[in-house]
Amino acid sequence: MEFDAGRSSVCVSGLARDDECAWFTRLPQELAWPDEVELRLGLLVSPATCQGEGRGAVVRDLERLGWLLERLHAVATPALHWCGGRDPDFAGQLLEGVRAACAPVARHVALLQLNVATPSLGEILRLRAAWPGIRLILQLPLWQEALREAAARRDFILRYREVVEYFLLDPSGGRGQAGVSEALSAVDDVLADGLDPARLVLAGGLGAAELPDLLRRSCVRTNSRLVAIDAQQKLRGGSCEGRPVGDALNPKKVADYLRAFLLAGGGSAVMGW
Repeated sequence: MEFDAGRSSVCVSGLARDDECAWFTRLPQELAWPDEVELRLGLLVSPATCQGEGRGAVVRDLERLGWLLERLHAVATPALHWCGGRDPDFAGQLLEGVRAACAPVARHVALLQLNVATPSLGEILRLRAAWPGIRLILQLPLWQEALREAAARRDFILRYREVVEYFLLDPSGGRGQAGVSEALSAVDDVLADGLDPARLVLAGGLGAAELPDLLRRSCVRTNSRLVAIDAQQKLRGGSCEGRPVGDALNPKKVADYLRAFLLAGGGSAVMGW
């Protein structure tokens, strides 16, 4: 596998709504975004999107997905976050639904996160063959009892390390309630299991306030700035300009996060995924 250790980049994903995307299309101009840092913007999709039944933080349907991808592609590199649960045929749904319905812009999607429980290697290889150039992030479900043992984690990493570029580590199980120490403890575990730190995406209660400390401490741990951060839960909720935002991405929190990223030096693959 080849990894991009060159141009610095940041990805904010979890977008699903028209109002969110309208603000994000103005983001580069409002933050005076530097050309030397690649901005990636991602949409949250699931089997419900393919069935036209997306709700809440998930894109509603494929027609809407294509329209949103077109808008984001005008200002950034598009990405996708697929929440497929335990569906064994996730590649078929992605290829026949998402990619087919959005073919003109889907080729510009550079990054795909798979929140799929223990996907088959055949499905991942099928996806890669039909979608050349895509870079994959696979969730490593550390909260599962079976993966608390070092031998089980090593088996999981060995099974997928040749077919995905990155592994997502979230000790909180997607609840956004872990924090810096818990994330770094997870890093220690998988480094001991033999995983390259350049292939890590950390998650679990990580936002703008935690970013500088996490970057500093992860650099000491890994001797590398190539540690990516999943901050989606910390970027949602609260209020913006006196209005509640519900479970949507909060523009103010996102802006604060991105400013913290730039001030921290914009390490090579820090993501607000």
